[in-house]
Amino acid sequence: MDNDIDWVLSGPSLINVPNSYIPFHDLISADQPKSVVVNRSRFTARNLGGYYENIVNHILNNDTHLYDIKRNIKVFDNKVTLGELDFIGDSSRGDFHLECAIKYYLRTGSGTKLADFIGPGKRDRLDIKYERMVEYQLKISKTPQGILACKSEGLSPVIFVMLMQGYLFHPFAEFGSKIELHPAINPNHLQGWWLRQDEINQVKCPFLYSIMHKPYWLIADHSILLDYAELKAALIKADRPILVARFDKKGKELDRGFVVPDDW
Repeated sequence: MDNDIDWVLSGPSLINVPNSYIPFHDLISADQPKSVVVNRSRFTARNLGGYYENIVNHILNNDTHLYDIKRNIKVFDNKVTLGELDFIGDSSRGDFHLECAIKYYLRTGSGTKLADFIGPGKRDRLDIKYERMVEYQLKISKTPQGILACKSEGLSPVIFVMLMQGYLFHPFAEFGSKIELHPAINPNHLQGWWLRQDEINQVKCPFLYSIMHKPYWLIADHSILLDYAELKAALIKADRPILVARFDKKGKELDRGFVVPDDW
């Protein structure tokens, strides 16, 4: 993949989309041309979620089979905000409502429960996000208030689209092993590893490394690569989880993972 747009276009879903919704890749055109390289600063946002949503917005607005794209439509009940619709628009199959999210979770249990997957900042869990997206975010456009909000934009969604991409990070010792996961998780999800700072020697090999910074967590930057000693020096004072990509000597990303504080 050449850039973050292609990552979104070709990347797998983190979860299996329930039958009542359709996957993002079924909404967009199969013949959408390969994107040209776009400067990342064009999509920059204060956080990863906003950056990702800006890329999705670009894809929707450059799809010749999608029309009248509206973004971040608030739904009110009198003066109380009930929620916000990420995207609504028109397609050749009818009006649609799309909810999207980019998520990175570390597995802390067996993986048979969605609650086993926790965000690096420990403020988010996969079970909570999945439940909210499926049971609330994608259903709010069907409520009387949501219908009214959509009609005020000249749209009446009949297609409901779910997009959740990202990575699940498994304990380093189990990375690459075949394990049984919760059935909602896409078996082809993108995977990484995680370990604590006092275990950092486990990633030592003839590799090069890149420390990834938000919001650029989709494709790792290989323009500045560190050797193991430089990586260890950069991480020794880290007081938060750090996302690290490992590269071979030719500059090809091999895998990535989180190095978390010892007391994480």
